[in-house]
Amino acid sequence: MTLPGEIDLENNTDSAQTILIVDDDIRFHNLMHDVLSVQGYRVLKASSGQTGVELYRENYPDLVFLDLSMPDMNGLQVLDAIQEMDENAIVIVITAYGTVELAVAAMQQGAVDFVEKLDDTTNIQETLFRKVETVLEDVNGE
Repeated sequence: MTLPGEIDLENNTDSAQTILIVDDDIRFHNLMHDVLSVQGYRVLKASSGQTGVELYRENYPDLVFLDLSMPDMNGLQVLDAIQEMDENAIVIVITAYGTVELAVAAMQQGAVDFVEKLDDTTNIQETLFRKVETVLEDVNGE
């Protein structure tokens, strides 16, 4: 198990697509990791906005799941920092405290989608997997 803010390289293969999860909710963080790593993705985890920005800069992942509510930087600040590094970054914002205004702001700022965290872990697992497959297929032209 990786400590909060550390890189999880357990599925580190050169051919695996990389997904960065930036979320301070460790329970949700680990759920997402489990869902995605089982599918063969290389998963990087950051428990703070600053760590997420650093991991993005070091790895340029294929996809980012970004929580909007974090203590050190809000998700829109992180999204802005990522967009400054890579205007083609693929970011899906997630939050337990979703509002229409935040969703609109994130989409206007360049996020490709918005997912609300739910207590139903089965539903969120299915939703996350569908989002990853759809977004990465669109990007790869499949």
